[in-house]
Amino acid sequence: MNYSPAFILKRLLLTAALLGSTGLSAAEPSAETLEIALGSFNEPTPWHIFLGAEFPGAKGTLSQRLVEEKTTGVLAFDFTGGGSYIAARSPVDIPDRYTEIRFKVRSDKKQRVTLRLADSTGQYHQIPLAYETAGEWQTLRLVLTGLRSKTHFFGKNDGTLHFPVKELWIMVQKGTESTTGELLFTDVKALP
Repeated sequence: MNYSPAFILKRLLLTAALLGSTGLSAAEPSAETLEIALGSFNEPTPWHIFLGAEFPGAKGTLSQRLVEEKTTGVLAFDFTGGGSYIAARSPVDIPDRYTEIRFKVRSDKKQRVTLRLADSTGQYHQIPLAYETAGEWQTLRLVLTGLRSKTHFFGKNDGTLHFPVKELWIMVQKGTESTTGELLFTDVKALP
């Protein structure tokens, strides 16, 4: 069937009017609606503790605490008996259109905070991030686009991130300044 230009214009105007009256929009979704919350503490938590069993001696706990009206993860650590790291880990599903992982951390001392990602090949990527504002919240970011990790193991073991990301670890590593303490973390998300 051939429709006249006038008929097509009327249909487009009617469709636009209907969309406007129902509150629907043909506009692109905002970046906020595309964020993926990772390891939300507002539901049964998928976060679990890992004590770095390959380096025996570390002690720690993973709990939740209401801090400034936000449910926050609390990773308590104690390396006085040995060990190298402890971690909070969570299963995730981050597809390749996501470019960044962002989260907030706070501790009473500077910490060696490391992200460990498991990719679709079973390869683990380990990336150190600097927490330098002792006693204050600091936003840490990891850019995923073109990520090549210096420290990687298992899976394809080529240092290249292969989407989707399947697991996320937030790790505290033993340092010279802090053998005991807590790392608070919240607002863990992936951004497009």
